[in-house]
Formats: sequence, structure tokens, C-alpha cells
Amino acid sequence: MKTWILSNNIDNPTQIALLHDNPTITPLADCQYVACVAEPEAKDMKSERLPKFQIAGGVYAKFNFEGIHGDMLKFIHWVHHEWMVKSEYETTTKPSYVIYHKNNFLEEDERFDVSFYVSITY
Repeated sequence: MKTWILSNNIDNPTQIALLHDNPTITPLADCQYVACVAEPEAKDMKSERLPKFQIAGGVYAKFNFEGIHGDMLKFIHWVHHEWMVKSEYETTTKPSYVIYHKNNFLEEDERFDVSFYVSITY
């Protein structure tokens, strides 16, 4: 992905993680996610070798969250097992996703700043 970003001269790409599993109920070894980059609008891409998709529309609860490596699992647990229960919303089968404003996997201090989105219905 990094090669694709550099080949297409994309500055400050929007990094997204599409979460196919809830890591608070699925064993971590079995969790799947897709690392994504938002394609800049009106940019002529030199390579179309990576697959494209759109995140499903609908209503999502958005949480802005900062932390260090390891905090994300606790936060996701809180969203699903505390906030969701008290809110009277229910989640849907659409995957949750994370937009990274600061990616702990790319930072020496392992800190992140994210927006976490979970699909909801009433």
C-alpha cells in the first residue's frame, strides 16, 4: 500500500481500517480487517492495482478517541458492551471502521488519534 501511495504522489493519505470482526468477542487471532487509503478526489491514479470499494452508507455513531497502543481494544469493548447497551441503539451487520488522524503503528510513541464509527439502528 505504501508503494501505491508513493507511486501516485498522494500527500497525507487518509488511513482507514475496516473492521470485519468485533475483537471483544472474536479471538484476536481470528479477527480480520482491511487497511485502506481514501482515494483523493479528482486525482488521476497511475495504478489501479489495488481493489476499490465504498463504505456502506447508513447511520453511524462517531467517537473521537486518542490513546496508546493497546487502548483500542478496551475502547471497542466499551462501545459495544457499555455505550451501546445504555444508548438503546443496536449495531448492524455493517463493519465498523476507524479513520486515523495519527496512526500508532507509524508513530514512535505508539500514540493514535482516531475517529471510530459503528453502524447503529434504533
